[in-house]
Amino acid sequence: MSHGAQSATPEAWDTLLNNYPEARNITNTNVMFKGGGQAIGNVEGDANYTIGDCEKERDTYKNEVEQLRLQLAAKDDLLAAKDTIIASKEETINLLRASYNRPN
Repeated sequence: MSHGAQSATPEAWDTLLNNYPEARNITNTNVMFKGGGQAIGNVEGDANYTIGDCEKERDTYKNEVEQLRLQLAAKDDLLAAKDTIIASKEETINLLRASYNRPN
């Protein structure tokens, strides 16, 4: 948003309007930004999305992120175990080769 709505890609607009169809009715808005900037206009449409809704959605995303982090850690553990098994197999093969070539 620092470069304005004009810099948003068509894909970003499609995503926004598909996730929040009520935004299609918004023509302009009057917003004060934390940095002191201001956008001026009128709002049409329904503004039923509350802070509580935002907090619920945030908590849902936090839970999803935590689950993904756990899955990523489990993947890393599985890869480490796979590497250990491969190293063990290679060591066994080397030992078998060494004993095969050894004179009795």
